[in-house]
Amino acid sequence: MPRKLYQKSSIRFLRSGDVALGVALGEGRTYSSPFSAAIVLRTLCTAPAVVSDVLIPAAAGLLHCLGRAYARFSGVFRGDEFRLFYVHPEDGRSPIDGVPIPELSIITTLDDDELDTWHRTTEALPNLLHIFEPALRRAAGDAVLEERFVSEVVSADGVSFAADVLQMRAAAADYLAEWYPPSLHDVGTWLPVLQETAKQVWQMLAERFGLEECAYPDCTKDVVEVSKGTFSKCGGCGRVRYCSKACQVYLHCINHNAFFC
Repeated sequence: MPRKLYQKSSIRFLRSGDVALGVALGEGRTYSSPFSAAIVLRTLCTAPAVVSDVLIPAAAGLLHCLGRAYARFSGVFRGDEFRLFYVHPEDGRSPIDGVPIPELSIITTLDDDELDTWHRTTEALPNLLHIFEPALRRAAGDAVLEERFVSEVVSADGVSFAADVLQMRAAAADYLAEWYPPSLHDVGTWLPVLQETAKQVWQMLAERFGLEECAYPDCTKDVVEVSKGTFSKCGGCGRVRYCSKACQVYLHCINHNAFFC
């Protein structure tokens, strides 16, 4: 297919995908399936010309969709109480106890519409990720494309998206370990890929804008900077930075009362 025709077709599918994916993000209702739209886009994104000419210039919109979808997906395990989990209806055992999925019942505070939207958004997420990933990989190998990609990502507040995914990493692991069967929606497969993608996006922006990562490797608080200079320098070496005094103290104690930087 000629490049111009391919580009026009891709843009048309991207626009139609935006409408369908809007349903999954709670922005209206149509008869379109966000899951199907994402599959169409995913198929188109195997073409290098589409990645360079369509996806990278549209990276801001893609990241916006991905961020909104992740926020909705992760909403069930944010905060002090989970809003959706699976247990055995008779004895309360959870997936961590090895209960087969057919024997589990879903417990949720979501209403029927919210639950339907959550399931459809979760189904669309891995396909959205598969669309965004080629743009990230292609941009990383070309200075001109990387400049355009970074500009798009910055305009979509990509650093906040990346930080949010990384900050929720521990909570997501705890949730999947005990309350949600990771084989459902293949969450256990694509979620680590999403987290690694978020890390790569943050690293790309960190290199440009001088952002720092918390030196405590098991940090579950802020994890990474979203603005330069918000983390404090280590009181021992003055080289690395921590998001909080607590993280510095934890690392200090772990290493037998000697700063390890």
